[in-house]
Amino acid sequence: MTEDRGKNDAHRAAIIAAVGAVVAAVLAAVSAIVVAYINKPATSASTPVSSPTSPSVSATPASTFAIPAECDGKFGITRPADMTKISASGGAEFAGTACDGEQIWLLDHDPTDGYYYQVNAEPLVIAAGAWRFVNAPIGNPGDRRGTVYPVVVLRATTSCSEALKNMKADGEGTVKFTPLPTTCPAPGDKAHRTEVRLVNDGP
Repeated sequence: MTEDRGKNDAHRAAIIAAVGAVVAAVLAAVSAIVVAYINKPATSASTPVSSPTSPSVSATPASTFAIPAECDGKFGITRPADMTKISASGGAEFAGTACDGEQIWLLDHDPTDGYYYQVNAEPLVIAAGAWRFVNAPIGNPGDRRGTVYPVVVLRATTSCSEALKNMKADGEGTVKFTPLPTTCPAPGDKAHRTEVRLVNDGP
């Protein structure tokens, strides 16, 4: 009887030892997993690939009569002087200043009927901030000495230039019109329009 009890105690101790070993193994495995998870390097979030973007294209501003700061005060006529006497057939050489790339037009103005007569068929060429053009002949056959010929010089926008270039000649090949296109500088716009009066001193 005593022998059997001793065997049972030994058997129970063996079972407890085996269970303890299993539990210890499980705990060790769990601990290893936890440690591995904690020590795992952090992975950075993937960066999305951005789509290539087209270069930005600036819209071309509409034509206006705004004067760039660098061109302020550069538009003008250097010759002829106002009320210069001329021969109607020889006319006069006009010269002046403007910024390169600007568009200059000359128009003979007949104050008796209000018509403008186109002098140059294209905007004048600006070279090194200067322009020149020979306006001849001026007036009409039979004009008397002392007849005054106003000549208007325009600092035109692109839209004004296009309007002037699109003017049609009459049956005699003369381009005349009234009033000025609405896109061109109006009387009183001294920043974009100036006038010189020439005086008939003979044919």
